[in-house]
Amino acid sequence: KVFLHSMLKSWKYGAGRKAIETFKNWKILSHDTVMVTVGKDKGKIGKVMKVDRDQNKVTVEGLNLVKKHIKRTEERKGTILTKEMPIQISNVALLDPVDGKPCRVRWHLQDGEKVRVSKRSGAVIEKPEILKDRKAKRPEPGEKDTLEDVVQLRTFDERDLLPPHIRKLTPQDVENAPNEATQQ
Repeated sequence: KVFLHSMLKSWKYGAGRKAIETFKNWKILSHDTVMVTVGKDKGKIGKVMKVDRDQNKVTVEGLNLVKKHIKRTEERKGTILTKEMPIQISNVALLDPVDGKPCRVRWHLQDGEKVRVSKRSGAVIEKPEILKDRKAKRPEPGEKDTLEDVVQLRTFDERDLLPPHIRKLTPQDVENAPNEATQQ
């Protein structure tokens, strides 16, 4: 009876479930324009509001809407909210900049920078303008910053961690020492 209870409890709370395998190279970024390819909103176009890389989902503005009922309490009256729910990343596709149809995308190295390229037309899909400003340039090192060439210097010797009687041995001494396993 105890075993069955613990088994049901572990099943209920997700023990033993497989972890979601996340994508390594995301091709859809926030503020991209995408088309839903599956489901009740199939064929509709919207802008990506949020990207959830842990769950492999995106939230698209104005699509996959659900009604959420809010209970009445003493402070407020009950209401019904409409909100967007996340969509699986495999159920949306980026739009080709040439013809505006959904397309598959691959990463390509162009002038030393990774860009997204449409497999259909070969056109480059630019990153949204808001994301271009997000990566700030690194500031110049100040007076309290450690210079890069000083950081690369090796200042630690592993032999300092060894006891003094072993520290005096050189690598040649270790190679020339008789092996105890071969003597027996």
